Amino acid sequence: MVDAVDTQYGTAQPEWLDLKAAQRYACMSDRTLRDLIHRPFNPLPAVRVGKKILINRSEFDKWLQAHRLKSVDVASIVDEIVGGLAN
Repeated sequence: MVDAVDTQYGTAQPEWLDLKAAQRYACMSDRTLRDLIHRPFNPLPAVRVGKKILINRSEFDKWLQAHRLKSVDVASIVDEIVGGLAN
């Protein structure tokens, strides 16, 4: 397995992240990561090796992309509601 190279700094990044590395990678707290791993619906994929929890960086990236916030056009929604009230 080949480590990915960080194009910004030219350094290798490991494919498997422990919780501390995942915290730095995603700017999340330990508690948030553990909550995401143990949530009942669509948990963050992770493996336990002994007492250590590991997260595959590629799967983590895919999981994060799947949870991307979608933009909402609030002005259009308000216009539609107000227009419905006027009729």
